[in-house]
Amino acid sequence: MDLAISLYVSGIQPNSDLVSKLTVGVTSLGDVVTLVIISIVLSIIRRTRRQGLILLITILLTVILLTYIKPIVARDNPDYPSPFMLSNNTKGFVIEGDTLSPLSRDYSYPSNHVAISTAFAFIIGYTLNKKSRTTGWLIWGFPFIVALTRILLIQHYVTDAIGGFLFGLIVSIIMSNIMHLGREVSVVKST
Repeated sequence: MDLAISLYVSGIQPNSDLVSKLTVGVTSLGDVVTLVIISIVLSIIRRTRRQGLILLITILLTVILLTYIKPIVARDNPDYPSPFMLSNNTKGFVIEGDTLSPLSRDYSYPSNHVAISTAFAFIIGYTLNKKSRTTGWLIWGFPFIVALTRILLIQHYVTDAIGGFLFGLIVSIIMSNIMHLGREVSVVKST
């Protein structure tokens, strides 16, 4: 199934260069560096500090765990060319590899981008859900959109994205429970 979907995607012709640029741009939102920067910014802001720190720790733990899990599973990256990659229009721009470690860079299962995007959606979605249920649920579209763009760019198979989603969800739930994401912090003023 994975090979058939990748082969089908490699035959798709995008309507315009804008579609290709948009696909590359959206997949870049799920990069480790981008989400780490967002979590650092959230950690600096006083009212989102707890969520930012939990997100940062969850992202780093996910990246470390996947660095060791990918070589154990040892599933090679897809090797079909993607019609959504524009070599001439993305000059100087490189899509971040799924893993920062050279030991696991050539392996695709599970998807690191989808795992950390899921962690982002879980932690930030929980916080947003308190203020607006609709916004809290809409944030869950983010990991699915990142997964779709990774599949369109033939960086991952469908099962890599599913595995990344499940892995990110499990790590997020565990870290949120350990770090008490739902607990309200009370400030005690001393006189």
